[in-house]
Amino acid sequence: MNETKWLYATGMEHHVELVEANHQLTKLSEVLQGQIVGNEDYQEVLSGLGDGLKSLGSGLFTSAAWVTGKTVGIFAKALGGTGNLLVRAFADNDVLIKKLVQQFSKGDEHEIKFSKEKLAMLTADGDADEFSKDMDTLLRTLEQLDKHGKDLLTFLDKRMAIARKLKGVKTTEDLFAVIDENEKLQYPAPPLAHTSGDISKSDTLPGGKVIEFDHKSFKYLMNGDAPESSGGSVTMSKSDVSSVLSKLDKVNSMHKRVKYTYDSYLSFIKTWGEMVKSVEENLSKLQRVSKSALNDAEKLLGGEPAALAFYSGFTPRVVSYTDRYIHGVLGVFV
Repeated sequence: MNETKWLYATGMEHHVELVEANHQLTKLSEVLQGQIVGNEDYQEVLSGLGDGLKSLGSGLFTSAAWVTGKTVGIFAKALGGTGNLLVRAFADNDVLIKKLVQQFSKGDEHEIKFSKEKLAMLTADGDADEFSKDMDTLLRTLEQLDKHGKDLLTFLDKRMAIARKLKGVKTTEDLFAVIDENEKLQYPAPPLAHTSGDISKSDTLPGGKVIEFDHKSFKYLMNGDAPESSGGSVTMSKSDVSSVLSKLDKVNSMHKRVKYTYDSYLSFIKTWGEMVKSVEENLSKLQRVSKSALNDAEKLLGGEPAALAFYSGFTPRVVSYTDRYIHGVLGVFV
């Protein structure tokens, strides 16, 4: 086995580990958001996530869970571990892409062959001639999601600044003033290519996938079926191959940023947990205030379920999809 093929095989091992970690993180997100409601299903999911999680129960996004530190602990373990695997897997890709650039720098033209399975995975419509263009679409969409991740962190910081004001409230009027300020804060929508009504969509991505965002329910979706394909080939010049591998390196680099995003979110929820503890001390001392206002304050302190969905449910799906895509492209060139 030559060095390039050995690097590819080693990278595949780390790829499999990352896929499993992403799968567990996605399932954990479903548990926490109440999408898995049956007791048997719930126990089956938790059994794959470690013994320490079995006693936690669903509904971790409550002020009580923040105070006890359970929410911070579970995410520190799940997101931290997945982020470390992500760095290792995408570092493997870095090395292999550089090796392929060197390898294909020789010769003027290269015939790149695609099996029907690979072509269905690597193109939007099963057309080999659109391979490079579809990679551009993927890169552009990942850049849109990266921007959304930054916008979301800014939004969460603003929400925390508002929630901190609950530490100084003394009356029902004070409570409602903070709650009203929070309700005026708008959840940021991802800047996807197309918006119609309450739904934003990406362009069709390789593998026939489309990313969607529902502006009403704040749900993130990734749907679509692989296109039909009979396989094919394209002839690329040395510069064409270099361009494709350069774009693939950018796709790979976009996902290395996810580790930073995970770390930033973990830092946020740790700070949020400490903030909730201090606020709860004040709320517990309040007397003769509206129960309705207190309930709304508790909901505010519970956190942002849509952000949870983005970081622990949707992002792992996108990472697994893109990781599979990168390995599909690498497999064509190796």
